[in-house]
Amino acid sequence: MEDRYAFIAFGILLISFGLLTIFFLGVHLRMPFTDPSFAVNLTNIRWIAGPLFILWGSYVLFKSIKSKPYKEYNLKCPHCGKVSILNHLEEHKCNKCGGHLEELKGFFERHPEFKEKS
Repeated sequence: MEDRYAFIAFGILLISFGLLTIFFLGVHLRMPFTDPSFAVNLTNIRWIAGPLFILWGSYVLFKSIKSKPYKEYNLKCPHCGKVSILNHLEEHKCNKCGGHLEELKGFFERHPEFKEKS
C-alpha cells in the first residue's frame, strides 16, 4: 500500500515538472551526485519535454490510483493440514504431501474433521 502512495506522489511530481518546463523558460534539470556545473537545459525543447512529462505523470498517477491492492490467498491441504500461500506456489499442489490445495475461506465448513482438531 505504501508503494501506491509513492507512485501517486511521483505522478504529481512529474506533472508539476512538466508544467514548470512549459511555463518557465529557464528550467534546468540538475542531476544529483554529479558535477554542479552539469545541467540539462530544457529551454529549447520545452514544448516537447513539458507535455511528455505531463503525459508520463498522468499515466503513473492513473495507474497507481486504479491499481488494486495486492491480495494473497491462503490455501490449505485437506490431507495433511498444511497452510500455503498461493503466490509461493507454481500449482495448487501441497509441498508436503502433494495433495490438491483448497482455499482457506470456508475450508472448515467443508471439512469439519479439521475444525475439531483446531
